[in-house]
Parts: sequence; C-alpha cells; structure tokens
Amino acid sequence: LQATYKDVVSQCGFSTIIKRTWMLEDGCHNKAADQVQTITVTDNSTPYIVFAKTEAKFGQGNIIGGAVGVSSISGKATFGSDSKLLSPNFVTAANITVSSGATVNTQNRMAATDGPTPAFYAFAGKTDKLGNYTVSSSTAAPVAGNYKKLTIKKNVTVTVSGTLYGKVQIEGGAQVTFSPPGGIVNIETLKIEGKKDHNTHIIFGGCTSIRIKNKVDVNEHTEVNVGGPNVTFYLGDDRNDEEKFVVHGGNTKVNANIYIKDGKLKVNGGDRDRSDGDRDSEGEERDRKEYNADTTYMTGWFIAGKVESDGKNVVWSKNSCNMLQTRNVLSQPFTNQPATGSHFDIKVLPNPSATNFRLLVETYSKESVQIRLLDATGRVLGLYSNVSPHSIIIVGDKLNKGIYFADILQGKQRKIVKLVKL
Repeated sequence: LQATYKDVVSQCGFSTIIKRTWMLEDGCHNKAADQVQTITVTDNSTPYIVFAKTEAKFGQGNIIGGAVGVSSISGKATFGSDSKLLSPNFVTAANITVSSGATVNTQNRMAATDGPTPAFYAFAGKTDKLGNYTVSSSTAAPVAGNYKKLTIKKNVTVTVSGTLYGKVQIEGGAQVTFSPPGGIVNIETLKIEGKKDHNTHIIFGGCTSIRIKNKVDVNEHTEVNVGGPNVTFYLGDDRNDEEKFVVHGGNTKVNANIYIKDGKLKVNGGDRDRSDGDRDSEGEERDRKEYNADTTYMTGWFIAGKVESDGKNVVWSKNSCNMLQTRNVLSQPFTNQPATGSHFDIKVLPNPSATNFRLLVETYSKESVQIRLLDATGRVLGLYSNVSPHSIIIVGDKLNKGIYFADILQGKQRKIVKLVKL
C-alpha cells in the first residue's frame, strides 16, 4: 500500500503552517480514515529580536533576550543604564552607545544587512460609509458587523468577528476575543485602555493577521494575546506618513510580532524606583510587588523604522518556534476568570548572572506558588511562600559563585531550574 497526501498551506505571522492530509486506499477501494499532520515551519534563520531601520533605543533597566540590529549606514543603537543584552546575543549598528551600568558584551559597529525581511500586508478597505456600534454589556453572541467606530465598554466580555473597522476603542477591564473569518482583520486605529484592579485582556483567535492603518495604543494594566496563538500586527498603508505602535507600562504584556514598515514602535515602561540592596522580608515582598506592577513584557519579533523604549523595566523576549504547540488557542470568549489549563513554565532572566536572578512564573492557574532556593547539595537557602502567579521574584544577590537550583511548586505541578552565579 502507498499512502498519498494533499497539503493546505497558510501563513501565521512569520511561520508557514502546512496541514497535510494523508490518505490510504487498497486495490479493492477499502479506505482508512484520513489522518491530518500539522507541520509548522518558522523563519528563525535570523537571530534578531529587534530590527530597526534607523534607531533602536532601550531605556533604563531593559532586558533584551535576543539580538538587536539597525540597518541604516548611520543607524544608532542606545542602551540605557542598567539595561542588559543577554549573552550570547549581540548588537549590530553603525553607532552604538552603552550607558554606565549597562551590559552589552558583543558589539558589531556596522550596518546590519542580515536582518529579517518577511512579507508585509498593508491595511485594506474603506470605512467612511460604515456605521457606529457600542457594546455596553457582555454577550454570548459575537459582534459580527463591520463598523466605522466600535466601542466596547468597561468590563464587557465579547467576541468580535468582523473584518473591517475604523476606530476600535476598548475600555478598561474588558475581555475581548477577535475571531475574524479567514484570520484577517483591518483596523484603522486601535485603542486599548487598562484597569488596575481587573486587567483588560485582548486575544486574537486562530492565526490572525492584524492590519493597522494609523496607530495602536496599548495602555497599562493590559494583556494583549497572552496565552493566545502566534499573531502579527502589520502597520502601514499606501500613504506617506508614520504609523505608530505605542505601549504604556507597567503591568502590561504584549505577545505578538509587530511589523511597522516605516513607523515607530514606542514602549514606555514603569517608572517606580526599586532598591536592590539588603532588605528585610517585608521590604523584599514590597519590592517584588512593585517590580511586577511596573514591568512591561514584549514577547515576539519587532521590526520597525524606529524602536524606542523610554521608560524603565521593559523585558524583550522572542517567540519560541514551538509557541503554537505550547500555548492554548482560545477560540471562545473570555469569562471574568483567567484562562485555565495545564501551562506552567518558569523564565529566568538573566541566567547565568553575576548579580541576581529574576524568576517569572507563567501559569494559567490562580493558585499561589512556593519557591525554594537550594544549593548544589540540596540545602535550602531561601523560601518564598504565597507567591502570586505571573510575579517576578528577585533572588541571588548574596550568593557566591556556583550552581544553585530553584524549586517551584504550584499545586501538583513542579519545576526545578538550574541557576549559575558567575
């Protein structure tokens, strides 16, 4: 017997997804059930996480978990005080400025000509003859129409399934799922407001291509596509003007690729000062909460004319190649509770480290977390109890050079991560 197959190919951000259907039939026309294989090919041939045309600027306390490149022959890359470009990553730019206290080990002073060049998809459509619509209360039925202005009021839970909008304004505390047929939504201007006691959550179902004409404005206390599939924002149209994607920190998370052909990606982190000195247990708890509240997380690939981070404490991370497999694809509307599931992961930045380790607990569960800090013999050096999910714990300031372990427990789930102090 010889199996045959047919492919359906689609794009998901910078990935190509092949759904291959295998078929098997014998000479007497007996058929086996078709089997579907999903193959995801990610363009990860480039090491860059941030790639700008003219300038890449990182403010105080930024942590960058990938290479940085600037392509112009007079391009600039700037790293503010206490910022870190994690090894073994590098920066390539004609002009590089590293402020006091910043760590950038590998600097290539030349124009970056080896950056990513993915396909670009511009905004398309006309909204001038469309009407306006306001969603004032939660609804199980999707909002299916196209509108010149779509307003989603505070604390509303809704699914939006249209494909063309002028201005979309989402108020604080709303839980919004975009699920456009065909995976493409065109929006002229997107504004997302935050709410401190009940974060605003935006998710894009399936593999959505979000095509923006003018601007995206994401305010603090907002989560964009956290726990969702790999999606891409494309900013630009056929006009000669600058498009902007602006993120206001802190307590803000954006999980998406952002591609602005000629415009600016601007990220404002939190501004609250923290002490890294000796602290008592009450002070350590306060510092941990303040750090979590003020940090802005950018996860994806970021390509723009200019990338600028003016505020403090922005963490830049890359999408992993297996992101589609490790994240739940949320096709249903949000409830007032966070997503649930078995996802449980720990990120450590930096590791190895000559100063301290920042442990980020990623989980869908709301159950508190316990963290034990151990030496190589298993001796307990520190204990952190009742840690909130998605908190950052700073450990290791006083550790000597050597190998240590963090033992993280949440309910029945457990992870042990190795820490190397330089």
